[in-house]
Amino acid sequence: MITPPHHPVSDWSTPARSDWIVRERIAYERVAAMIVATTFPMFVGMAFAVACAVVLLRVAPAPAVLAWLLALGALTVARVLQVRRFRADRQRRARADHWERRYLMLLLPYGLAWSAMLLLAGPRVGGFVFSFVIVGLLGVASVGVYTLHSVFRAAVVWVLAIVLPVAAWCLWRGGFDSAVLALGTLLFTAAMLHEARRSSRLQVEMLRLRLENAAIADDRARALALAEQSSRAKTRFLATVSHEMRTPLNGIVGMSELLRDGAPDAQVRQRADHVLRSAEQLHRVIGDLLDLSRLEFGRLALDPAPFDPAQALREVLALAAPQAAERGLQLDMALDPALPRYVAGDAARVKQVLNNLLSNALRFTAAGRIEATLAPCPLGLRYTVTDTGPGIAPERLATLFEPFDDAGADADRRRQGIGLGLTISRRLARAMNGDLVCESQPGQGARFVFTLQAPVVTQPPQPAPEDRPPPQLSGRVLVVDDNEVNALVAQAMLLRLGLASDIATDGEQALVQMARGVHDLVLMDCRMPTLDGWEATRRWRAHEDAPGVETRLPIIGVTANVSEADRQHCLQCGMDDFLPKPFRVQELATILRPFLPEAAPRGQSGG
Repeated sequence: MITPPHHPVSDWSTPARSDWIVRERIAYERVAAMIVATTFPMFVGMAFAVACAVVLLRVAPAPAVLAWLLALGALTVARVLQVRRFRADRQRRARADHWERRYLMLLLPYGLAWSAMLLLAGPRVGGFVFSFVIVGLLGVASVGVYTLHSVFRAAVVWVLAIVLPVAAWCLWRGGFDSAVLALGTLLFTAAMLHEARRSSRLQVEMLRLRLENAAIADDRARALALAEQSSRAKTRFLATVSHEMRTPLNGIVGMSELLRDGAPDAQVRQRADHVLRSAEQLHRVIGDLLDLSRLEFGRLALDPAPFDPAQALREVLALAAPQAAERGLQLDMALDPALPRYVAGDAARVKQVLNNLLSNALRFTAAGRIEATLAPCPLGLRYTVTDTGPGIAPERLATLFEPFDDAGADADRRRQGIGLGLTISRRLARAMNGDLVCESQPGQGARFVFTLQAPVVTQPPQPAPEDRPPPQLSGRVLVVDDNEVNALVAQAMLLRLGLASDIATDGEQALVQMARGVHDLVLMDCRMPTLDGWEATRRWRAHEDAPGVETRLPIIGVTANVSEADRQHCLQCGMDDFLPKPFRVQELATILRPFLPEAAPRGQSGG
């Protein structure tokens, strides 16, 4: 009887539990193979028993032979019914020991019934009948061993039930020849049992390998399903957290920018700028979390295009220069003369990595200099950022690029992030078929080497939009947002762009206002109570498809969900474009310009 080890029911992953499951399955498979293979040999055996009865009628009374044949037939029917009951038992996997015992209980009398042929033949029979009985019984024993070898105990019971009576019958006959025949029978029995034992062990090993492989496959499938479930839960969590953080952040960024640009007092402008920078830092943290999630699951798409690698470095250094000057650090740049003018790559991601490296150097360098260099390499490009900071201990280098890791307790008091910058930078570098490594010794600063694959191109990059004041546009915009602060921010931004605006707080109110026909564009928030922006857009597009409606009202989706799937969902619902939160005035102007005309310059009237 196989007794499972004591484990919680839900704990199927421990080695002891797994081994017990395999052993239980092997026990069942062996018993099932033995029982299921019984039916066909039984019918063949009954046909052979009829032939044996015909031969025995030469030397034995007909009633005795008929009684023997009926007894063998009754046992055959009982064994066939046993097979049917086994197949019908829904609990047979858990009752393998029970079915093995029941099988052996019928197997023993069945084997002895075959041996009863010897009593019918008698001790003095000879010639053809003698040979037929001996060869027939040894043949029946051999066929039975072949059928029963999966359970060695059954093979032993079967062989001994037939062959031992044969050996005893030979000795009963007396004489030297009969004694030799008895010895030969026993040797034949030993050979059959040896082969049965070997076959049984081989089958157990084959079953073990098959079941262990199946268990490994099941474990991998469960692990994969669990990982996919965890991935979906993590994605939902990050999407929810991102949305809930971006929504109020939109109000902070928008109000800070409006306050900074409109305040007459320099001190107020400075304070508003500090708030804006803090909000942008929080925005970067949220972006880092989403980037890390996309990189972990291979969902981050790169956007390769021609760009100037030296100009990318200059732009990042220009952003870092004020902070370096404030800390009294020297910020240097060196370009290799052999550097190509233009290469193909994702310039935004390259600048993201460089910005992370320079930010890291600025955080940990109290005095001295920071140098950024750029040179070609066999792979493509090699950017290097070297600082004169405290350096990194060898034991810290092993975990430097792990998520949420930092340079130690002293660094914790100065850091301004969550320890994702270097992690994301290395994964971005590898996504660009390059790498990011660090070389450092305590007290000797740190050197980060960022390589990427960047084939040389001759086509210049597309010119970037000029940094100029936002344009003045003409028209009236409907702002649909259930968040009062975000609605006020959007109205204030629209006012800066020269646009009039109205507010609706849900999709149903929006449809009523849109039906007035006084708006030139709609800024539609996507997640709202009562009726969300997606469904409101679908209903409005269905209204526009009705006969007699010739105009199309531009609708811009505004949402804190910023993935490409969210953008595609907005477009599929009928929206014309997608504006992620938080956004600034220039970003809003860029979205609106294709749909709204620019306002006429002052002093000029249309006619």
